[in-house]
Amino acid sequence: MNEMFSLNDILDQDETILWQGKPQKFSYTINSIKPLLLFGIIWLLFDGAMILFMTFSGAFSEMPLEVMIVLIVFFAVHLLPVWMLVSKIIKVSKEASSLLYIITDKRLIIKKGEGLEYSSINYKDSSEVQVKISGIFKKVGTISIENAFYDGIFQFEYIQKPVEIYRIIKKQMEKEKV
Repeated sequence: MNEMFSLNDILDQDETILWQGKPQKFSYTINSIKPLLLFGIIWLLFDGAMILFMTFSGAFSEMPLEVMIVLIVFFAVHLLPVWMLVSKIIKVSKEASSLLYIITDKRLIIKKGEGLEYSSINYKDSSEVQVKISGIFKKVGTISIENAFYDGIFQFEYIQKPVEIYRIIKKQMEKEKV
């Protein structure tokens, strides 16, 4: 039996959603693959130049079929770092699409994946909230919240209007402290 779950299934009856949003997909994806991107591009340019050189110099037309097959297999395998980069881009892009950030009057929630995987923190256990505006993508930012019972930093990554969202969270934290 496969039941459909919704966000309302995890909310308390008297809990109100103040804001919900997703990460900005392009920023999230680029920042997740940044360490691999330059390497993958250089690798692709090198192999691409070799393939183009052999194609336009006529080297392929003079090769026996067996040698051409070996070269095609070689370059398909040699381009493995590029295939891995493309695979990572697809994976991270799907991940960004399935993330949902929620601010309620009682807590902060992150929904991950297509199923029912939620993480949440209460305002009363949170001590610090910070906003960081991306250097490259000026209209997006990341909000980090320190929480006594959450292992690590709770983050809403690459969201649009981060200062506005920061103010909503800060206001709720101050209400909870009073």
